Amino acid sequence: MAYDQAKYYVLTFGVAGAPVNNQYVLPGFTAISATEARLTIPLACRLSDISVFCRVAPGGAIVDTFTVLVNGVASVAAATVTGAAVDGTWTGAVAIAADDDVSILFTTDGATAAQDPVVTLRFLKFV
Repeated sequence: MAYDQAKYYVLTFGVAGAPVNNQYVLPGFTAISATEARLTIPLACRLSDISVFCRVAPGGAIVDTFTVLVNGVASVAAATVTGAAVDGTWTGAVAIAADDDVSILFTTDGATAAQDPVVTLRFLKFV
């Protein structure tokens, strides 16, 4: 199967305030949650990239990671935001079957100062 670069879909997740280690970033822009919120993807596609922007950087040498879970299992798709940076990206390929669920898990390796992260997922449609 081929992918149509001109036909893509975007989902946005965000945290209003400070993210908390090992919790989930929810669709839209709301508080972080200890409960996973999965979005069902209704068609076969490929996750092609992730972009993350934080209003405030993690600080120091802190590494914040936003990992895409597919059907509750961590995928290779993970974007990091490190130290003084306010943004991070991941580019690659994760196959998504019709009716798979996606969610985003936030982890950090320290006391992050990050605030208001917004995570955008871009999916390419099969043709």
